[in-house]
Amino acid sequence: MIVHGEFCQKNGDDPTEAWTNIRLGKITASDLGRVVQLSGVLRNGEMPTSYMCEKLYERWTGRAKPGKWLSMAVNNGLLVEQKAALFAEMEYGLQIQHVGFVEDDAKRCGSSPDGLIGWDGILSDKPTEAFKLSGRETGMEIKCVALDKWILESELPSDHLVQVQASMYFSGCYEWHFLSYPLACYLDGFPPLHLVIERDEKFCANLAESLDLFLQRYDEAFEILCEKNGGPPKRFVPSQPKPDPTLMDGIPFTPGN
Repeated sequence: MIVHGEFCQKNGDDPTEAWTNIRLGKITASDLGRVVQLSGVLRNGEMPTSYMCEKLYERWTGRAKPGKWLSMAVNNGLLVEQKAALFAEMEYGLQIQHVGFVEDDAKRCGSSPDGLIGWDGILSDKPTEAFKLSGRETGMEIKCVALDKWILESELPSDHLVQVQASMYFSGCYEWHFLSYPLACYLDGFPPLHLVIERDEKFCANLAESLDLFLQRYDEAFEILCEKNGGPPKRFVPSQPKPDPTLMDGIPFTPGN
């Protein structure tokens, strides 16, 4: 597991370029609901295929899908999320550390937690590799919807089950905080929803199998794309050094002689 704490998208503004780039072509927890069912079993049909095509675009071009982050909902969510994190720290006594990305050692999959809690030793200026968990570490997922439709829920809303469980799977945590904090919580004192979710081992086992199969299909699709287009994109091909004009067959050469 690799924790990237040296850049962070939680700044109340558009996602940073570094944060966007580290996620390109990788399978992320926030989108895994398009790949697996609520049980963690791989989906069939158009949804996972569409997601794979988006990942192929990122892997080939080195750019995110146009317009992926430019939305009012995303920007509003980032702004309110700052207030929500401060509320959680004061109300629940949580010390929240914001990081950029938590990914597996193969650098194929990962998640962007809205906060990590109890992760001593995470560095803010460079990635932390091979982090050893003590078992007390947790994380947090914050949702800032227009109005809390889950206020009476006592279980994790199904809309975010895959993302939360996948975040625990990628990070190795056994608990995760879920906080739904609409803007009305900050402006009008409307009550938020705070839940502590336990890791579902059956889901994680299913997810591991599903990811193996999906990544295999993903790699096969990329190989087909390369074959159809005469090889991998130019950015994957190492550039050849330009010949030194003062050398000819490795022998010093002076033009005109």
